[in-house]
Amino acid sequence: MNAIARIKVTDAQRTALTANAAAILQRAVAIQGPAALASTRDHAAHHEAGHAIQYAAEGHHVLSVEVYRRGADWLGGVAVAGPGWRIDHDTDPRADLVRARVLLAGPLGELLHSTRPALGAGVDEMALARSIVGTVACKLSVDADALTTRTVYDVIATLTRHRQALEGLAAALMVNRKVKGFQLARLLERGGMANPPGVARVLPGPSLCGAQSREISLGVGHGKGVGKGGAGQKASRQ
Repeated sequence: MNAIARIKVTDAQRTALTANAAAILQRAVAIQGPAALASTRDHAAHHEAGHAIQYAAEGHHVLSVEVYRRGADWLGGVAVAGPGWRIDHDTDPRADLVRARVLLAGPLGELLHSTRPALGAGVDEMALARSIVGTVACKLSVDADALTTRTVYDVIATLTRHRQALEGLAAALMVNRKVKGFQLARLLERGGMANPPGVARVLPGPSLCGAQSREISLGVGHGKGVGKGGAGQKASRQ
């Protein structure tokens, strides 16, 4: 639940997000048993690669991608150029959805492309993405479930379109704990992608629509962050 722990929200919002993530995890364990909790290097590699591919596809410069071991589990992070993110009633809903897609790309990269995927992957990121999409639905006066489905499909389409780059990056992370610089650029290029040269824009980023809605923000330069973003933003499997 580290992604939830790192954001600035009210106690009520944190409780709601944590309960949502716990419910997702409970369903995953009911379906897959203890295997839903597995966190292998292959899982982490595909998770981080998913975040990195989505960041690049959204126009953000990826600085590095890493995996590392903590006890029996493998975790990781993606560092990207740019400031931290926030979401409130004044942020651009299109940019809000960028954050939701980046959050979802880690779990979906892992679930769709890793060997023997764990269904409990990134439940905190899924809960956050769901909250963000709900906020956007409020802003746009559209159906939240329909927008959630569309957002998930958009991420799946991006990861499928750039699967060669994703698999190449994941394979590199099975050998090297950190991929950056020229090696990262070459891997993306071989997969038909470019690593954007700079910052696409400030990423607004979860608030819950309703009476208790408040700005939710992630400060610049926080540790391994959401999913797995550095000199600005971090996303991570923790």
